[in-house]
Amino acid sequence: METYIILIPVGFKNARKTCENLQDSRFNNATDLRNEIYRQLNINLNANLDDDDFEGDVEGIIATNLNDFMDGYNDQFLDGGGYFLGYVQVKKEQS
Repeated sequence: METYIILIPVGFKNARKTCENLQDSRFNNATDLRNEIYRQLNINLNANLDDDDFEGDVEGIIATNLNDFMDGYNDQFLDGGGYFLGYVQVKKEQS
């Protein structure tokens, strides 16, 4: 399992509740995680479906592994302002 950071813009009506609901949940893959975020935010599940991490897919929602989050944040590509933050566990893909 690897830790994924979730950032949901404060503009979503239930962004904070979604982050809190998902806190420390476990998912088999990033697609399952994305689908659950979309479900809780009442977003059409057919929007932007792919198997990769879904950074930036819908209205600024970001979900990425901890290492990529730290790199993006430390390189100042990501700004945590205006987001609610959560974390989950996602099963690590076999290489």
